[in-house]
Amino acid sequence: MFLIILCFDSRYGTKQDFSDLIKAIREKGMKIIVDFVPNHCGYEHKFFQAALNGNKTYDNWFVWGRGTGVNETNPPSNWQRIGGPVSSGWNRHINGVEIARKEYFYAQFYWNMPDFNFREYEVRQYFEKFLRTWLDFGLDGFRVDAISHGYEKATSYGSFPDEPVNEGVTDPNDFGFLDHIYTQDQPELFDLIYRWREILNEYNETRIMMTESYSAPKTIMKFYRSADGRKEGAHLPFNFEFIRSIRRDSKAADFVNVVTNWFNLLPEGEVTNWAIGNHDQSRVATRFGEERVDIFNTLVTMLPGTSVTYYGEEIGMEDSCVFYDQNHNNPGFRCTDLVRPVTDAKYRTPMQWDNSTNGGFTNSSRPWLPIGDKYATVNVAAQTGVAGSHLEIYRSLQKMRKHNAIRNSNLKNFKIVAMTENSFGFKREVEDVKQGSVLVLINYGDRNESVTLDKLELFGSPKEVSLKIVGRKSSLKIDSKMSINGTFVLAPYESIVAIYNHGMAAVVSNMLLIAMILGLMYFNL
Repeated sequence: MFLIILCFDSRYGTKQDFSDLIKAIREKGMKIIVDFVPNHCGYEHKFFQAALNGNKTYDNWFVWGRGTGVNETNPPSNWQRIGGPVSSGWNRHINGVEIARKEYFYAQFYWNMPDFNFREYEVRQYFEKFLRTWLDFGLDGFRVDAISHGYEKATSYGSFPDEPVNEGVTDPNDFGFLDHIYTQDQPELFDLIYRWREILNEYNETRIMMTESYSAPKTIMKFYRSADGRKEGAHLPFNFEFIRSIRRDSKAADFVNVVTNWFNLLPEGEVTNWAIGNHDQSRVATRFGEERVDIFNTLVTMLPGTSVTYYGEEIGMEDSCVFYDQNHNNPGFRCTDLVRPVTDAKYRTPMQWDNSTNGGFTNSSRPWLPIGDKYATVNVAAQTGVAGSHLEIYRSLQKMRKHNAIRNSNLKNFKIVAMTENSFGFKREVEDVKQGSVLVLINYGDRNESVTLDKLELFGSPKEVSLKIVGRKSSLKIDSKMSINGTFVLAPYESIVAIYNHGMAAVVSNMLLIAMILGLMYFNL
């Protein structure tokens, strides 16, 4: 039996502070979901220290292996680590000092973050108690971090097979050099997720589980539910296919393939989600260019499914080039194109609210990371109420999500096609004469594209659409009409959300069909 004590780092506040935060969030009609990192802990954690010092209770809570080769000085296997420069995930030194245990411990991310051994029953029991304790405290759910790495291959003690080399990857310093068949997505992992979902289902109000994984789509689908459909899994397994597959030089067909392939695999009855940014990726404006910010915000909000936004993408924040030194003690310095620290801090800088000190993020003398170097001009206050700003376009997209065609998740009324090398479009159709159907058009390229909509097969063959949202790179006017009869032009980096009403066309079409049927019946008589 475990006693879980809720501990709070004083730098972030007290237990009462967090309780007050939950209450305030609930009063605003929102929910609170926190990051849950079950794969590893810090090397200073009491559980790992106990294992290091010979406490048998925690002996198998972590992954240990004997060295190989002469005097057992080589790692147990070729298993890699992810964080920092690619190297062995096995460690027998802490801060340069060999551990007394004379064995290697496995840390898949950084040497100072040892992996838990989820094959140990006591570890699984501990985390079940952990989840219940926080849910009882009032949390609405969890984002489960790095879940694909939760299990390593079951082996006899001290025997760890080498992972095979990936064909086509020649750089041994690339994490993709090995095919991680023994350290990612082990079969038992999915049963763990199904078990955690059972715990969440014990509560009357819905408690949510999101899972973070960059695995292949077929693997991600297993997080939704078991193959036989009897066991539920995560409510929202993150869909990172745009992150995995789309680049600055991608073509329209690449977008279409990502979307259609994902929907072809999605289990019936499940709802997908779309994300283009997170804390582990350079920001959209940096990866793809500021001119494409509205394109990606349009995609993640208008495609069928849940829209996922990483803070700052609403205003087109970029990676920051302002950092503190390693000790976090000295004032920030500015890097140049020639000197850019390799760190994930550059896309984790504080939200830029206004042009005041620290970008309005905090009144303290200094936030944990310095404010981004473009905060004075790229911020919420500067874009609020400004027509055509990234923020106002984003707000319009969120309001548009209340439209019947967007709320309807029926994929039978959805179609996406590439119209030219760089332009693509999709439709969200409903038989709603009052609200109409939604048409989304995007030119991902840097030149004008002449397009036709024949491949989309818009119901009723409308000749024009009503423009509701256009990106910053468009010269079109909101609420104006645009002809789609024949060929028309999309400007570079243009994104369009439009409405077309096929009500009368549908009525006429149905009347003609009925007339034809009656005519055939008459002549047959």
